[in-house]
Amino acid sequence: MGIKKIAQKQLNTPKISIPTTAPKPSGNVEELTLPVTEPTSKQQEPSSASLIINQPQPNSISETEDMVILGKTLPNSTVMVQNQKDDVLTTSDKDGQFEIKVKLAAGMNYLKITSIQENENFTQTLPVTYSNAKF
Repeated sequence: MGIKKIAQKQLNTPKISIPTTAPKPSGNVEELTLPVTEPTSKQQEPSSASLIINQPQPNSISETEDMVILGKTLPNSTVMVQNQKDDVLTTSDKDGQFEIKVKLAAGMNYLKITSIQENENFTQTLPVTYSNAKF
């Protein structure tokens, strides 16, 4: 029994075969056999998608001191927003959605939005401007 058959027998997992592009001198195409694994339920969204800010858009201008931030992160995470004038906490819901209201300082604000989970933190900085000047 060859190594390939022994390995398949020992692993006892489903396999897929992928033909290689170069045929052997005998004219046969060699196959590469790989195990097929199912994703586990403990897998999480990719890190880049673990904190998504839906509102406001970067470089938004607000005519009011209060700004509502809407976003999505991992479920039941603590979400913290910090800027020059305000530090506010909330918790995302079972779907990871959150809404949080912050007070803006006059002029440019850099909102530091952090999602805090037991083993991971995700942070984004969002520049927004508060100006009550009429354009």
